[in-house]
Amino acid sequence: MDNEKYNGWHNRATWAFNLWINNDEADYKYWLSEAKNSDTSEELADRMKDYLEEIKEAMLERPSEPSYEQRQMILDIGDISEIDYYEVAKGFFDLAREGD
Repeated sequence: MDNEKYNGWHNRATWAFNLWINNDEADYKYWLSEAKNSDTSEELADRMKDYLEEIKEAMLERPSEPSYEQRQMILDIGDISEIDYYEVAKGFFDLAREGD
């Protein structure tokens, strides 16, 4: 897959992941809460990576477990190893600390 900048993001996979978690209110609130409870953006990035890896693993081993939206997100993103999780996490981490 092409790793060139995409809509201002590191690449298309990063842009797509960010789009998915920002366009669903429940996901947005969840990740904002996780950001508030994280000590660093790196810690949050690791949680995001673990989240997607768990969904992808479930798709392969327990196909009925992930929700339709989760399956669609993984299929839309493509290769989750190309995501710059830190870039996405930093946006949530910074937002969670606005006004502190």
